Amino acid sequence: GARFAVSLLEALNGKEVIECAFVKSDVTEAAYFSTPLVLGKNGVEKNLGLGKLSEFEQNLVKGAIAELKSSIKKGEAFVNK
Repeated sequence: GARFAVSLLEALNGKEVIECAFVKSDVTEAAYFSTPLVLGKNGVEKNLGLGKLSEFEQNLVKGAIAELKSSIKKGEAFVNK
């Protein structure tokens, strides 16, 4: 938490910072996903995506998507109450 807050402050002050965060994304089938992001003066400047994954890693991501989508749906329903 504190490191991310410091990184945000550094980015707002003009330093390009890379941090991972769970954000709205089109990297996978899930509406949100955690990936490395380039943070800058304007917030998220670029989503760096997943990079090159091995076949094993690709299968892990695929296996996690159904549960992740379910959790996202529950979270959105809670927020929209």
